[in-house]
Amino acid sequence: MLANAVATADHVSGGRVELGLGSGWMEREHQAFGFPFPRPRVRQQMLAEQLEIVHRLWTEDRVTFDGSHYTLENAPGRPRPLQSPHPSIIVGGRGTPGTTLPAARFADEYNVSWVSRPHEFPDARQRVIEACAKVGRDPATMRFSIAIHCIVGETRDEAMDRARDLRSQAARPELRRLVRRLE
Repeated sequence: MLANAVATADHVSGGRVELGLGSGWMEREHQAFGFPFPRPRVRQQMLAEQLEIVHRLWTEDRVTFDGSHYTLENAPGRPRPLQSPHPSIIVGGRGTPGTTLPAARFADEYNVSWVSRPHEFPDARQRVIEACAKVGRDPATMRFSIAIHCIVGETRDEAMDRARDLRSQAARPELRRLVRRLE
């Protein structure tokens, strides 16, 4: 369904769609929309299967897939995206094998997300480059980006309130540590 929806949006937008996927990190968001929130390893396995399925649906006429989490039987690869060979696929992560290897196989870009220190980016990038080598991909064909987030308020107190709210919602310990450092 996701592959078809994005292909349709690609047509509607005149070929300006990009698809960003990650294994997910905010448990509260999963709960709000009724999605299960399994442990990280399972979410990363699901991501790997999702990437392969979307890529194949955009590049093959029919797809049969029997994974641990998803199954397709002779699924039609239509509508095809307007962009050729397909819209950019961006994988977000922190450079762990559960995101780097599937990205090396199927993504056009790797986005290092939620880094709290600038020196973390080169390490994560290097792990993606190593994953590219493992799957026989030229790492020069992979784009890299970094998601740097900020908290803004009209006053310092408002910004700190927003930071504390984010910390209370965050499932990831590094986000809580980042907010504590700001305080």
